[in-house]
Amino acid sequence: MSWRIKPDTMAEIRRYVEHRIPPGGFVHAVLANDLYRACAKADDVNRELLCDVADYVESHLPMACRGSHAAVEAWLKGETCPGAALGGGDWGALPGEPCRFCRRAGGVEFLASNHPLDLHAQQARCRLCGRAWQADSPNA
Repeated sequence: MSWRIKPDTMAEIRRYVEHRIPPGGFVHAVLANDLYRACAKADDVNRELLCDVADYVESHLPMACRGSHAAVEAWLKGETCPGAALGGGDWGALPGEPCRFCRRAGGVEFLASNHPLDLHAQQARCRLCGRAWQADSPNA
């Protein structure tokens, strides 16, 4: 799929994911899944392209850095594993994510893809029960 995203908006998203640089109001709102605020913060072009930006964020960024204001703030503070975002093969934890097997929260880790722009997790494991599974995304 081809996304229509302004180059400066894409650069802002990349700086956020790769270097944990705080984004502006529009990108922060999209990352936090606060689409009402995203509409309010968007310029005319980003408002028209909002669906493409939101779809790109949903399909290419790790869950650890998006989905809520708390997730965005945790990412910026370095409270999630940077290797998971950069595709370095490190395990990144998602606080509160329950294990598929033992159902306990807080111990699930995801191994990121090695491609720097395809940031979906490929494998998951539970630190509490030790089980692992294949995952296209952390909710798989």
